[in-house]
Amino acid sequence: MASKQAVLNYVTSFHGITGTAVYPIYDWYNLNKPAKIKYGSPWCAMFLSYVLNGSGFMNSFPVEASCDKMKDYFKKYGRWYTISERKPQVGDIIFFSNKHTETDCTHVGIIMMIDYYTETLTTYEGNTSKMVAPRIYSFTNNDYIVGYADLQDQYY
Repeated sequence: MASKQAVLNYVTSFHGITGTAVYPIYDWYNLNKPAKIKYGSPWCAMFLSYVLNGSGFMNSFPVEASCDKMKDYFKKYGRWYTISERKPQVGDIIFFSNKHTETDCTHVGIIMMIDYYTETLTTYEGNTSKMVAPRIYSFTNNDYIVGYADLQDQYY
């Protein structure tokens, strides 16, 4: 049975992978989808799909390479929230847009830790500086963050 904690534990096992070490993620995606993705294409959403599926969400989470399609999946099941709707939580999937718009999500990660006192959160992300690594963001006054998706019991 999948859990948020299993996802958080699994994602950290990829810390620092880069270059050809990410090719198995592309290969896994290409085995599971008819549209093939070339090595070197953006891979943050594929990485998150890989982690979620590898953590036990195999039949309940889509294999996806598009941040927008991933966002649409969570919206469809009522698990999408903006920062004005609720505060982020550990284990949430976080969506970003370099165009600062919910209609064009350009990056995705998973929230590992939240400090409500400093209003910062720590994420783990694939394809951040071309590697898997943690990042720290302010979750207030940050128009790069466009929303969150909640992994709740319906996915377990």
